[in-house]
Amino acid sequence: MKKHSVHDYHVYDLMDRLLQKKYALVISDYHYKTFTLEGQVDVLAARDTGNKRTIHFYEVKCHYSQQNHEKAKQQYERFKKVYPDWNTKGILYTPERVVRL
Repeated sequence: MKKHSVHDYHVYDLMDRLLQKKYALVISDYHYKTFTLEGQVDVLAARDTGNKRTIHFYEVKCHYSQQNHEKAKQQYERFKKVYPDWNTKGILYTPERVVRL
């Protein structure tokens, strides 16, 4: 049986919180790839607002630092290049704080 990392526990905690908020869809460990870009998202959550769907991109880090914030921003920008037509919001989630990207 695989031992879960501290990061995994933070992902599970976030997913529990999002499921309680009644998101339409919550996905963890989402991988994407194009000819030039590839990446992984810790958690994607979809929320229907009126007649459109908003995708929340969550990057989970075990602690907050400026370096982790910058890495999360880079990951979110890469994701937006792959899915430019999606209505997305990027969010950095750490145990200490939640920050918009």
